[in-house]
Amino acid sequence: GPVLAVAAAPAVCYSGGGDGTLRAWELPELKPLRTFESKEGGHPVQAVVVVAGLVVSGSATGALRVHGGCHEVQPPEPEPELELGACRCNCAIS
Repeated sequence: GPVLAVAAAPAVCYSGGGDGTLRAWELPELKPLRTFESKEGGHPVQAVVVVAGLVVSGSATGALRVHGGCHEVQPPEPEPELELGACRCNCAIS
């Protein structure tokens, strides 16, 4: 499917796809590292950002997911899911 969002961290690029997956790619060769499967039935990933060692993706349903990322030495913690507006604000990531 189409790539809808891209974010970069040291030596890793993340892409959010129309098929609902978040993919990690090793830079500069763009070698596939990991695929984060959607728990929402394949809704497109429309936003990706890397902040403080975490990768956050936003889907077309308004759900946010926090991922450990591939650029960390330690394995990621379980991925919590957050709902848009759960904090009673109009939050958005870009």
